[in-house]
Amino acid sequence: MSNSKNINNTSLNWHFLDGFAAICVRVLPLFLGAFCATISYADMSFKSPLSSSQVRQIGGINSIAQDRHGFIWLAGEVGLGRYDGSELRVFEHQPKNKNSLISSYIRKIKVANNGTLWVATESGLCRYLDAAEQFDCDFSWLGQPLGGASMQALAFDRLGDLYVGGRAGLFFFNGQDRQLTAIPFTSEGDEYRNSTVVDLLMDGRGFLWIATAYNGLFRYHPVHGVVQHIQYDANGDNTTGLVSDKTKALLMDAQGRLWVGTYGGGVSVFSADGEHIINYNLQSHGTKGFASNVIWDIYEDQENVIWIAMDQGGLVQFDEAKQRFYPERHRPHDVNSLASDQVRVIFEDANRDMWVGTFDRGVSFFNHGKKRIQTYRKDPKNTNTLSHSSILALQQGAGDVLWVGTEDGFNALNTVTGNVQRYTISNTGLPAKAVLSIAQMDERTLWLGTWSGGLVSFDIPTGEVTALAQGSVPAIVERSRFVWDILNASDGSTWLASELNGLIRLTHNRTKAEHYQAVGSNPSSISHDFIWRIIERKNGDIMLGTHGGLDSFVSAEEGFKHWLINSEVKGALSKRITALFENHDRSIWVGTQDQGVFWLSPEGDVIKHFGRAEGMPALTASAILDDSLGRIWVATINGLVLIDPATLELSVFTHDSGLAGNNFNRNAFVRGSDGYFYIGGADGLNRFKPEELKPQDTDFPVYVTGFSLLNERVSPGAYPLEISTLFSPAIRLNHQDLMVALSFTALNYRDASTLSFAYRLEGFDNDWRAVGDNRTATYTNIPPGEYQFKVRASRHDGDWIVSSPLAITMKAAPWLTLWAYLGYAIMLILCGGWIANYMNLRGKSRHYRRLSQEDSLTGILNRLGMHHAIDSLFESASANDITGLLVIDIDHFKLINDNYGHDRGDQILKSVVEVLQSSVRRSDILGRWGGEEFLLVCPNVDADIIQTIAEKIRHSVELARFAGLADKLTVTVSIGATLFTEQESLDHGFKRADDALYRAKNEGRNRCVYV
Repeated sequence: MSNSKNINNTSLNWHFLDGFAAICVRVLPLFLGAFCATISYADMSFKSPLSSSQVRQIGGINSIAQDRHGFIWLAGEVGLGRYDGSELRVFEHQPKNKNSLISSYIRKIKVANNGTLWVATESGLCRYLDAAEQFDCDFSWLGQPLGGASMQALAFDRLGDLYVGGRAGLFFFNGQDRQLTAIPFTSEGDEYRNSTVVDLLMDGRGFLWIATAYNGLFRYHPVHGVVQHIQYDANGDNTTGLVSDKTKALLMDAQGRLWVGTYGGGVSVFSADGEHIINYNLQSHGTKGFASNVIWDIYEDQENVIWIAMDQGGLVQFDEAKQRFYPERHRPHDVNSLASDQVRVIFEDANRDMWVGTFDRGVSFFNHGKKRIQTYRKDPKNTNTLSHSSILALQQGAGDVLWVGTEDGFNALNTVTGNVQRYTISNTGLPAKAVLSIAQMDERTLWLGTWSGGLVSFDIPTGEVTALAQGSVPAIVERSRFVWDILNASDGSTWLASELNGLIRLTHNRTKAEHYQAVGSNPSSISHDFIWRIIERKNGDIMLGTHGGLDSFVSAEEGFKHWLINSEVKGALSKRITALFENHDRSIWVGTQDQGVFWLSPEGDVIKHFGRAEGMPALTASAILDDSLGRIWVATINGLVLIDPATLELSVFTHDSGLAGNNFNRNAFVRGSDGYFYIGGADGLNRFKPEELKPQDTDFPVYVTGFSLLNERVSPGAYPLEISTLFSPAIRLNHQDLMVALSFTALNYRDASTLSFAYRLEGFDNDWRAVGDNRTATYTNIPPGEYQFKVRASRHDGDWIVSSPLAITMKAAPWLTLWAYLGYAIMLILCGGWIANYMNLRGKSRHYRRLSQEDSLTGILNRLGMHHAIDSLFESASANDITGLLVIDIDHFKLINDNYGHDRGDQILKSVVEVLQSSVRRSDILGRWGGEEFLLVCPNVDADIIQTIAEKIRHSVELARFAGLADKLTVTVSIGATLFTEQESLDHGFKRADDALYRAKNEGRNRCVYV
């Protein structure tokens, strides 16, 4: 039992202040016994939303907050980040920018009731001006600038006033005169007078709790100024004070209890009336789950679960109802575990999802919806877990036992305690590792269908595995080495589905066998010898899903019926049947390997086909089951699908929903005796109640987050952005703004990777422009007019969420306004010649602009023109487009100039260009880079294509004959070729191709080298 003490010392009794009614509630005994059940491995599934480069940009996470728009702010040791689920925008101290942070080391962030984000840094206090996207750090303390004062804690009272704590003590911020006033929360002459404040908590009674780094806990009342000092009792048995004076984190929970985390001592919990204290640490009894006494943060979520952040100890949850601590640790082999055990801060966002900040690995994100799904996997370090994470078969056993077939043996999983008994080749007589099917034959016997090892029997009480080919069953069973399904029919017969050995029916207490195989000349034989599934219909009929179609058994004499589907679906029913299920109304649900799911009437007519167009995430369905609400659940190789037959609506559940993975590629889907669904896949076993698992499609905000001119981001306050696009209803542009770009986002942290966007400039675009996961819209040469820019993001269910419109006004050029036209008319009458001259100058300007990008000798693009063309190509290319680059150089061109003169050399250059133009594709971009060197940019190519193009050019030049040269003298070229990597600049790609060109030169010229 933990240290639970009665405390009568007045220093801890909350009743000592007159005029303040204490909350007189007896503390519930926090008795924490040892676990009575084993918590399943990887019960919580986290994801790490930040990339490693994003983590490096902000460093260790000290604090997390969510602003009024929904952005997540991450306070790091080297910067402050604003995260939208994809992009991390980092704010740092910039010495020459007075509107930047005063320090890049961020200690604490907190959002006030009015929406203001306050930032406590190592060098002072700042607030974020979101409309201007700037920071205001110009505050003073005692009439002096605040710079250099380390701020570490923030708290707001009921009126919204701010208290700030740090290395220099406690301060009250007065917003009117922008002053920080020091608050002496200790007695005059107290040796702890200059205590470093590390955390602040304003409770519901108006008391301010002050946690200090070395001097214990203080309670201060802002009006009465009364201070109470609570410390560690070093001379006694610690029955009247804190577990340590090195306090670190404070929490007042929903029951009015005060939780105090310490640096090295664990946690102290004070009852609501202050008369009881319980200390939890590594030395306490009943605190299994504690891995460290260094506590960084304590948090209570909206379900009143207490979360504790530990240094080198991961996370601990305290379940009030079960009175238990649940540990969550980092597991190096599991990508779904906590990112690091060095946990610094815990935060719950508006969607009730949890963010866990760590010292060295960024943040871990826990989807609250995943609490409804329990997962089981193999833990190499824990033998009380599954023998393998890839699940192939499931069978409900007696009582609480679930039999789990995997790629490495099978397991007996106790679904109540979580205990697992493994049965593998190493400890049984299993003839093969993979267990494809499981059937319970009687109370003590299982039959197991294996991959390559045939059918075996398992004696449950003794744990013995015995091959069934030793006279106990007909010999035909021995030849079936791959048994995919086993069915015990209501008439006492047993059916075996095999791979390439057809169908076997065992009768007469399984001593006689009927063997059915596909015979091409017999239309009543089975469709194929590879059988995946067998089910018994409610009328007793046996139905088969085979590699060649859907069959049902009529009788031994009449053979099999082949279902001829009457359907308007193109191609009718697939021949590859991988899943079968009969619903309560006798309708049949058929899963296929390549066409999705078919819903059939009892007679075989197609009621509905569910394919890609209907929302299926994959066309391979491996298992089907119904729930108590009459809904259909389909396991696919890319997620779990819920189909409502009444509305025909589909919902998709994936790893982001809490499942162990997305790939459900085997018939491992059962309803347990406990009412839970169990579904296995390539990444583990999942357990959930289907009635409680709901789609996570919730509305989320869609914002325009930035504006750029000519690829340069415009800061609020600079033309044309008066305020941030998050607030601005309109933007006014002029005719000189030839290229504009708008960035946007959707704050859906649960499914950020699955978001798809589309945007539209109403008045310019005829329809929405779908851009996938791209988050930027670029426009060039927008005509004068009034427009509305909108962006929309797709939800999981296919619905779109649209942003608020942003009005964009494009002002006409002065010479295109009505007044200008009137002036033109007058000027035409008065000065027609001048107008003609003016128009002529404009034409020349355009001509010169064109000439500035053309090579005057050859007529192709020059270096400047190539730069513009390549930039445009890269901007319009999608993430999957691959672009190639050729650097072409005429061999020994200097000799041609020296021997034949520069005029002849110029003619050769023009002739070579003609050969090049005749050898390239229309989409390729050719330009003269300088001298006798040319660049060719080839979009939509791969390594083979780019080398083919290069060789074609080299060969064409070699075969060409050029006027004015000796008959035996040929012109050749050397070529360096490469492919641009993703988001690579022209300079990097050119360097690589240029190196390849030099290799070609060094290797003898007249050749192509690809790197």
